[in-house]
Amino acid sequence: DTLWNSNYISEFNILEEWNFKCKTAGFVLLLVPKNNCYEIREQGDFNLKYPADDKDRGHFTVGVGRKQYPWMSEIAFVEKNNIKNYIYTGLQIVRIEDELYNGKKKVSGIGWENLNERDFWTINENWEQGGYLCGYASKQKFYHVSNLETFNNLKKEKIITY
Repeated sequence: DTLWNSNYISEFNILEEWNFKCKTAGFVLLLVPKNNCYEIREQGDFNLKYPADDKDRGHFTVGVGRKQYPWMSEIAFVEKNNIKNYIYTGLQIVRIEDELYNGKKKVSGIGWENLNERDFWTINENWEQGGYLCGYASKQKFYHVSNLETFNNLKKEKIITY
């Protein structure tokens, strides 16, 4: 129920790049500021905290070949608190890690064999087990088509055409 277009491609590329550079983030989410959402909500889902906000620490991540990469300024830590200025778009990249010793695949430290479909896609239930989440704030207008009324309004405004 998200309306995607080609304007998101550069943002997908940023998420993909961060996924390959950062070995410690189990989830990388595409979020949108709630004031940039077609369907206005009283409350968002998450907040973002940028490492650059913390001037006392240098932030690096370890990537492929144990090479250190500087933190990408576009990427932030996803926070779950009372301030919820961002809406989750439904797009996430999940890091699947191979455990060298037992050959079992894991998602954010959670064993594949213990996951059912509902657990896998429920971020909130896996929050504590997965460590931390990273997020990127989309610059695109977010269209969440959650009901027929919204769909018809988007058609009238010629945002949806067919």
